[in-house]
Amino acid sequence: LNLLARKLQNKRVHLNFHEIWVGAYPRASLKEKGIGWLQKNLILDFIKKSKPAWITSSNAAALDRLKRRDVPTRFLYLFGNIPYAATTKVIINAHTLKIAFFGTPYADFPYNKLGDFLSNLSKACEKKIEIVLIGRQREDAGCDHLYSICKKNDFLIERTNELSTDLISEKLQESTFGVSTTPYDVIGKSGATAAMLEHGLAVLAYDDGDTPKKSLFIHHPFKDQIFLINNQSSVDELIHYLEKPRKCFFDGVAHTANKMLDLVC
Repeated sequence: LNLLARKLQNKRVHLNFHEIWVGAYPRASLKEKGIGWLQKNLILDFIKKSKPAWITSSNAAALDRLKRRDVPTRFLYLFGNIPYAATTKVIINAHTLKIAFFGTPYADFPYNKLGDFLSNLSKACEKKIEIVLIGRQREDAGCDHLYSICKKNDFLIERTNELSTDLISEKLQESTFGVSTTPYDVIGKSGATAAMLEHGLAVLAYDDGDTPKKSLFIHHPFKDQIFLINNQSSVDELIHYLEKPRKCFFDGVAHTANKMLDLVC
């Protein structure tokens, strides 16, 4: 890192943080805190020596950690990885709440709390729940938890396996809303979550308390699309949101390209 930092001195460098040092949260183990201390010092030393012209990050957690160390950092939106597919094949079932999980569900997510939330939502709407696992999953642990809550609550479940981007877009358009198992404070680094939001879906998420509430935020275009399963009122708020017409597709690629131009010009 020292050699790279010296090479980058006196150049117009843009440094973007997708991840940040580990261990900077209340439940961290001593091992994580020790590794994090080393990572933090390496990163801060690299920033000091390379003197980047711009420092950005895609998520609230990284922005919070960097700003606590007096590192001036701006937010830069990480766009979704699925373009919109114009199609006439989209089928909507008015009697079913079709819930999208796109990407690999994290194992460390409160699936029982999610099951209770969806069960209450199903009763309030008088509709069946169908979970759709869209695309390829790298690990099965999170999927196993989903199959378990589906069995417990009599939810339907479908697994598509790997699909083309057009077919993924169609599946998202057919969905009622989505669920992100990425923690709320780092939800900005999830391209799969961004794809759901850009397709106009409401998205359920969970705040694990790792980042102070005063530092949490959602990118402005999606402020009304995120609902936390931590909050009892989210069931009624989600029902109210679903009664509205779906938002048009948000072109995240064009949005971030324009923000980058604003940043460097």
